[in-house]
Amino acid sequence: ESVQSCERSLNQLEKRLSAQVEELTSTVASVKIKVDGQVDRVARLADRVETAHEPGLAALRSEFLQAKSHEASEVQNELSELRAKIEALRDSEEEATGGGGGGRHQIHQETPAELKEALAKVRAEIEALCKEDSPVMALIDER
Repeated sequence: ESVQSCERSLNQLEKRLSAQVEELTSTVASVKIKVDGQVDRVARLADRVETAHEPGLAALRSEFLQAKSHEASEVQNELSELRAKIEALRDSEEEATGGGGGGRHQIHQETPAELKEALAKVRAEIEALCKEDSPVMALIDER
């Protein structure tokens, strides 16, 4: 009788466990369906957002490229000015040390300290551009 009692208890336990496993299986399937639905909704929303904002992003890219080109042009102009100042300083130094007429002629009013400051500024701008992939750097490297 105790063996039969144990068998009955085991059968009841097995039925309860089977019912719980089936309930968990159906719950997991339900959650999976809900998650798949949410993933689809998010994907569609992302597509709509991308489509809606694509013209703005294209305009932003274009504006960025224009700004980058403008900055490159400004850096190139500053480099040209700096080269001219350095050349003028060399010429002035050659005149002063070469005995060309007895006195030192100043071609430009910038002092060496001002030229160093301008050079430091240009170097900082160049370093900032170097951190990006820039056609400006290719142009500078060519020279």
